[in-house]
Amino acid sequence: MHDAVRKVNPSARVAYVDFDPVAVVHSRALLAKGDGLAAFQADLTDPEAVLADPDLAKVLDLTAPPPDHGLYVRCGAGVKS
Repeated sequence: MHDAVRKVNPSARVAYVDFDPVAVVHSRALLAKGDGLAAFQADLTDPEAVLADPDLAKVLDLTAPPPDHGLYVRCGAGVKS
């Protein structure tokens, strides 16, 4: 995902969120050398927790005007029930 985004905007910052700890560990390993990238564990059904996560704050300034950031949500097959 971040590769596609950065083809359009090379300075884009991207955060991945997943409730599966194994997926988060895998994502962090893939993103280890990328600036402006983060992966963290959270539940998208709890948006307050997602937006308050310190890992999100490392890459996205949600206090900045909206043109400074975008939000794209992709829900995978592992939907928590």
